[in-house]
Amino acid sequence: MDLTISPRGTPVMVSGVDVSAQAFAKGLLTGTGSNPLAPNYGTRARDLIGSKMLGNVMAGMLAQMAETHLRYLATQQSVRATQIDIPPSEQIVGLKSIAVTFAAQGSMIVEATVQTRSGDQAVLMTTGGGSV
Repeated sequence: MDLTISPRGTPVMVSGVDVSAQAFAKGLLTGTGSNPLAPNYGTRARDLIGSKMLGNVMAGMLAQMAETHLRYLATQQSVRATQIDIPPSEQIVGLKSIAVTFAAQGSMIVEATVQTRSGDQAVLMTTGGGSV
């Protein structure tokens, strides 16, 4: 289990859809092949940060990487759900939309709206690059 910081400034266990949001962020910002036990985990998103590509071309590539990573994450969650009890609110079953926004100093924001097994929609967001 991962931790986050509560509004009161204390560490707390991540739960519910925040587990999926954190997994999405970690996977999107982890380089493909950096984990020898899971060679397909991660993306090349960090490689694109700071490149001279046109913004809309890079945004399209990042969105495609994020979508592929979400599908990988959903597949992994489905497999793990047969082995351990993963609450439906933490299981991603579909991607509704994805958007990439570029901010100051080469940073980016990737926002994905997903459908969970419990029927809820959740917004998963991650930032990377620049000084973020």
